[in-house]
Amino acid sequence: MTVRARLTLWYGGMLILSGLVLMVVTYVLFLGTLHGNIAKVVVDPKNDPGLSKTIDKLQSGAYSQRDSALLKAQIAAKQRAVENAAAQSLVTNSAIALGLVSVFAMCGGWVLAGRALRPLDRALSNQRRFVADASHELRTPLAVNRTLLEVAAARPDASDDVRVLAGKLLEATARHEKLLDGLLTLARSDEGRTARTPVDLADVTAAAVEVSRRPAEKAGVELRTTLKPAVCLGDPVLLERVVLNLLQNAVTYNHSGGQVDIQTSHPATLTVTNSGPVVGAEQTDEIFQPFHRLGPRTAGTGRVGLGLAIVRSVAVAHGGSVTATARPEGGLTVVFTLPKA
Repeated sequence: MTVRARLTLWYGGMLILSGLVLMVVTYVLFLGTLHGNIAKVVVDPKNDPGLSKTIDKLQSGAYSQRDSALLKAQIAAKQRAVENAAAQSLVTNSAIALGLVSVFAMCGGWVLAGRALRPLDRALSNQRRFVADASHELRTPLAVNRTLLEVAAARPDASDDVRVLAGKLLEATARHEKLLDGLLTLARSDEGRTARTPVDLADVTAAAVEVSRRPAEKAGVELRTTLKPAVCLGDPVLLERVVLNLLQNAVTYNHSGGQVDIQTSHPATLTVTNSGPVVGAEQTDEIFQPFHRLGPRTAGTGRVGLGLAIVRSVAVAHGGSVTATARPEGGLTVVFTLPKA
């Protein structure tokens, strides 16, 4: 049976059971009130001296037509009193029953949801662990290949064809290493097991800007910063990776003579705005999916399509959010927000 079917059956059963419990509890409480306060209103004439006097006249046979009309009015008043008491009792008892059943339903739902989702959570954890382990194990053979290619290309007797081939293979190896590094980071952030310390996004961003400045100048893109204190609780390594990924994305999908505006502000917000080609509004959410690129896969950007996926994963792991908005004149505005420290 699928997880969806199990959840449907369990929650459906819980709903039916809660409804039955609500009916029983309401009936029991109302029955107690019926034999208590309502019964007193109906059968105890001492609560109404006028009705008691009229009943005495009826029992003695000394009553007039006026007394008959008065008795009808008194009975009608009693009926209204009984209806009001019953309605008030029903509302009160229903509210009490609803509170009791709500607690019961929430506790039961919590237990059932935990049982239903436990296998799913375990499967996701195993999948992330496998990705991390596989990525780590593949790093060693890639490092060996890169070393052999560099040695082969550096040999004095190596032909031009060998050097060209070695250069192409080194580029492919570097791309695979970036892919593995991205998968490791993504698996780590998805696990949510990150060290949380007070971090100022302004400091992290300033360091990342210095690292990105030379590639940006090479691409003909100007980096402009407005950094104000933005303290949050987070993993400094992952947050630095977030800023680097956002800057790399803003520079890569830009044009010569373009610019990237980087701002940090309170509370714990990083905004990166870049010029570039026009992006469709429908793509602003898709770009955070793994292996999604704005340009063709053969664009030669050297990117592996995990940069913004890592940004979103880190944001979720820290209890924050990230959004992208397409600019009418071209490019994107990406806002990365974390809870303040």
